Amino acid sequence: MTLLMKQDNNSHLMVHFSLEEIAQLCKLTHDEILELLEYKTISPAYKVNGEYFFTTETLNLLVLACKQRNDYDMEFFSVVINYQYLERIEELQNKIQTLHALSKF
Repeated sequence: MTLLMKQDNNSHLMVHFSLEEIAQLCKLTHDEILELLEYKTISPAYKVNGEYFFTTETLNLLVLACKQRNDYDMEFFSVVINYQYLERIEELQNKIQTLHALSKF
């Protein structure tokens, strides 16, 4: 397993996963991951020597989208739709948390 750790601008240590790791953990094929990249459903955090690396956030959302696909016996394209909905939900939850924190002042 190739976990690549990198510091962001705020000196936070970030763990990144390779395309192969993402495929294995999400139970997707290499080609299915490439399709998700082609659809612009997922975006790599960066690319090193031709190899894509993804954030933990991408992995978490994709694992959940794939789990829903398997649980409900849906087609591959459902991963795209589920991922986009999950991403939007997470974005809205973060905004709510920010607004909630600001309202405490």
